Amino acid sequence: MLRLSLALVALLVPAAQDAAPPAYETREKHDPNGINKWYLGREIAHVMGPGGIPWLDRPERENEENPAKCIEALRLRKGDVVADLGAGSGFYSFRMSREVGPTGKILAVEIQDEMIAELKKRIARNSISNVETIKCTESDPRLPDAGVDLVIMVDVYHELAFPYEVMSAVRKALKPGGRVALVEFRKEDKSVPIKDVHKMTEEQIGKEMAAVGLKHLETLGILPWQHVAIYTNRDVDADAGIDLGFRMRLPDELQAQRAQMSRDAEYVVRKRLAAAGIEGGLVQLGEGTLRVRLPGATPETASRTKAVCAVRGDLQLRPVASLALQVQFNRDKIVPEGYAVVDNPSPRLGEYEAFGAKLLVQKVPVIEGRHIVHAEPKEELTPEGSRWVTTVELSEDGAKRFDHTAEWLYAMKPPGLLAILLDGVLRSAPALQSPAFHGRVMISGAKDREEAATLALILSSGALPAPLELEAERSFGPKK
Repeated sequence: MLRLSLALVALLVPAAQDAAPPAYETREKHDPNGINKWYLGREIAHVMGPGGIPWLDRPERENEENPAKCIEALRLRKGDVVADLGAGSGFYSFRMSREVGPTGKILAVEIQDEMIAELKKRIARNSISNVETIKCTESDPRLPDAGVDLVIMVDVYHELAFPYEVMSAVRKALKPGGRVALVEFRKEDKSVPIKDVHKMTEEQIGKEMAAVGLKHLETLGILPWQHVAIYTNRDVDADAGIDLGFRMRLPDELQAQRAQMSRDAEYVVRKRLAAAGIEGGLVQLGEGTLRVRLPGATPETASRTKAVCAVRGDLQLRPVASLALQVQFNRDKIVPEGYAVVDNPSPRLGEYEAFGAKLLVQKVPVIEGRHIVHAEPKEELTPEGSRWVTTVELSEDGAKRFDHTAEWLYAMKPPGLLAILLDGVLRSAPALQSPAFHGRVMISGAKDREEAATLALILSSGALPAPLELEAERSFGPKK
């Protein structure tokens, strides 16, 4: 009997072959808007021709698709090389060129000669030096090997005639840790007014990216009609870090708006993480939840993330009632129309003694979060010593509104008070010391610089549509 060692047996067994690529197929029945070519259960859509340039450039696209929000969420860096695959007339290319700067480059990839000609015309007309065109084929984007930080396809991937070949080439073109962003209309959402064959589900996108070995990084749900599915060539399973799970607290009357409010919350959280310098934070929407994944995070990073998500950030500045009206309320306990009562933890003495523990304030705010342009922490010297405050810069409209109210309050005897409320809680109620502030407001009450800086970050990033409640915190990935 012939006996073979295990090592010899291994040498005699044929080496395993790479898995065969998925096959394309046709079907007897298909969508008339498709080409009757199917890939992993999905019919490929017809390509939009050059006659679609006016549709690509339509003014309504800003509101329907919100490209500025999409580009902001991609966190492009100066010097990045970005391939806009299926660039069309350059709607995204030229916007992204400003983000990557003169040291970066946008590769506007197109297959149609008419689109290439239009791109070149716009590059020349606007003297843009960091956008260059590439003429691709149906199966080859003709990108440089390991030369691209990000490949983005906006409403394009579902029209690729050879998705397996193109995405295999795209993966080869990515630098280590590079990303692919597919912006596709949500097929899960029947209210999106786009033909079915021109939409994709997250599940289908994941199936097709797995076929070429790309790993899911995150899916952004921040856009009105589309999801932005981001994949990478790095081994995300080797990541380690901390997961934070939040749930949005919504009253019953707002449950019907949950989907839009969740997208708004995702957008605000992304802005806050970026402003806080928390790099690589991945935000993912779930069923009524928002998950923040922090690869490589330390407990300090997680604590900082929880701090910037813990505050809704709804800032309102409301005039306090006149002294006569406050005295009347103190006497008869009747709240006048147009006013509300807030708790005042630090009542004043002297001529302001009537403004006690229950403060009467106008219901309608003079200033809201939408009027804030910028906020930052500042150390202020007072007779009692130094203190940390948050200075707020208002928009032009906000500055006018504030000064109009300041003039009125300053003329009162004694000068009127202005209630500064954050998430409905009174932070302070200073007396107006000037009839004009020229768009600069100061919020006191912070115990230290970190608290003042966190408030500044929250106010600059905008308010959450509803409070977020931490539900879960866990570590993930291999232990180091």
